[in-house]
Amino acid sequence: MPDMRFSRVMSLLGALAVAGCGGGGGGSVLTVTAVPVPAPTLAPGADRIAYATLGGTRGTPVTITAYDRAGAVLYTAQPIAAFGIAFDASGVLWLDRGEFVTYMPDGTPGPVPQVLSGGGSLGAFDAKGTMYTQGATAVSVLRLAGPGYTIVDTLPTTPEPCWTAADGAGRVYVAPCTAGPTPYVRTLGAVSMYSLVTNAPLATNPNATGPVAVDTAGNFYAVYNGAVGVWNAGAFGAAPPGRTLPPGPPGTITSIAVDRGGTAYVIVHPTGTTYTTPSTLYSVAPGATTAVIVQTGFVGQVATSPQ
Repeated sequence: MPDMRFSRVMSLLGALAVAGCGGGGGGSVLTVTAVPVPAPTLAPGADRIAYATLGGTRGTPVTITAYDRAGAVLYTAQPIAAFGIAFDASGVLWLDRGEFVTYMPDGTPGPVPQVLSGGGSLGAFDAKGTMYTQGATAVSVLRLAGPGYTIVDTLPTTPEPCWTAADGAGRVYVAPCTAGPTPYVRTLGAVSMYSLVTNAPLATNPNATGPVAVDTAGNFYAVYNGAVGVWNAGAFGAAPPGRTLPPGPPGTITSIAVDRGGTAYVIVHPTGTTYTTPSTLYSVAPGATTAVIVQTGFVGQVATSPQ
């Protein structure tokens, strides 16, 4: 199981320079990188963020450095080979490197609760602390009980789930993907919104694909015809989004997150290149008409913390 998770995460990384998930809220700025990078430049009024970068070679050990909003270093964690990051509802950072690793908000290594009967790769946490993991044909729903997380529900998905976001109100968004022409290229499928009450899709939009995210108000974000579309809470369906975010650099959108202040963070990877090609992370503050570049480099995934 650990080897399967690591292989699947790295496969998704190679495909679109991504691994599947995001957290919620807004918190410390976290950089995962194999080489020193400048402190990020945050959008005016933006909350703090977390993002992961690689060193340009697959499996390169990475160092985790957290920044506060002013750009000062908060902590540096030990180098590990990891990809796949998400914050839980308490602001604890989880990394999926084949097995789970956690870091507390102050940067110290944290305990890793048992993940019982979950399987699959790290997908997301919702605002209530529920964990979602992604297997080959289903999204598992896990809640903390006693010494660890145990599975309480399963959402069968076809094809394979590659990104998951949940709003804490029982709505779970799943973006699938299938094998492409090479082991590191995936074909994206249409996003579906599931209900934890019925365990079945409530709506599917044929033009919406992953990556996906939700904000603290429950608004849903996904790629729509090459841009980031935003649907109001519970309004996702076959219709176009209510609004789209101002575009950033051209390329393939590979990760989306939204902080508690409503600032969206989007990673764009140059289309037609490999996972070793530098990407761009940019932000769009609420009501902004232009995007601001936050960081460039081997940026692979962005997540936000509720702390």
